[in-house]
Amino acid sequence: MNDISQNTSNDPESIIKLLMTAMSANDAEKIRSLFNSNASQAYGDGAAKSGKAFFSWLESDIIKRKGHVDNAKYTVNGNEVVVTGQYSSEGYTNKANFLFTVKDGQIMSWQMRY
Repeated sequence: MNDISQNTSNDPESIIKLLMTAMSANDAEKIRSLFNSNASQAYGDGAAKSGKAFFSWLESDIIKRKGHVDNAKYTVNGNEVVVTGQYSSEGYTNKANFLFTVKDGQIMSWQMRY
């Protein structure tokens, strides 16, 4: 079992694994803490939301709906981590294909690639 209360490694894969563990536990405080204050999110190639708009989305679409990824698989390329698996939240399920960018131990972007 991962200890999600401490972030002992800044490597991108470890940061994203912390996020997946926090999402599975619905640990809102930990989820929020892993993102840069100006993090961004986009669906496919659509317009990205960042900063306050990102955190509003994170709260409504991930935290409140208990979003998580089952059977997560990780592919790392430098500071980018792709997570695949089965995404589920209250009232929604789909295959996950998420591209995260991590810098200096914080998640900078989250792109949903369905």
